[in-house]
Amino acid sequence: VHCCYDIKTGDCIELGVSVRANGEEQRTSAVSVERPFWAEDDQCRFVFKSVERTGDVELEVFGHRWSGGQRCLGRTSLELRALWPDSWHRRRERLWGSEVRGGGGELEFDIRVENGVAAPPVSAATSRADVLPQPGSQQLFQQP
Repeated sequence: VHCCYDIKTGDCIELGVSVRANGEEQRTSAVSVERPFWAEDDQCRFVFKSVERTGDVELEVFGHRWSGGQRCLGRTSLELRALWPDSWHRRRERLWGSEVRGGGGELEFDIRVENGVAAPPVSAATSRADVLPQPGSQQLFQQP
């Protein structure tokens, strides 16, 4: 997950993103609504194993409220079969379903669906740039 654009936050003080695939959910670390982007050292890169290529991946931006609790600030979903396998895809998707009046906005992230092959390990002989397209790359989905 890279960042949010034009997102309405209402009374929220922090943002996070949950990513769901094949019944599994993972979440980013929280970031300030004033700087809605995730750096590489934040928890923002996920690996889901054995995700069906016919399934969807769902991303939801949520906000932590001043008064406690969370609210949905928008969501989007992608059909995995629509993505070319074994390639990184940079996406900037429109968000819908916000609980904040005038919600919306966009979420930018990278996604990769591997077609039955595990991602190469990062070693001394392989630089991080050889594995990821650029710092902050987020989702890696591996096919069974």
